Amino acid sequence: RCAAITLDSDNDRVRLRIQDDGIGFDISGEKTGNGLKNMKRRADEMKAAFKIESNIGNGTQIELILKV
Repeated sequence: RCAAITLDSDNDRVRLRIQDDGIGFDISGEKTGNGLKNMKRRADEMKAAFKIESNIGNGTQIELILKV
């Protein structure tokens, strides 16, 4: 299994991307924990865009884009 973290910037944005090729999960399923909710809330507090994509069997990608 592999994971990658990238941090880059262009003009007035900084983008953090974390992705893996793990087992993935159904993001539309029942949310029992606080992890994803807390990440979204913290992104909102920073006025940042937060995106998560995951598919069972195909890994997960989380992206945070912040205007500076």
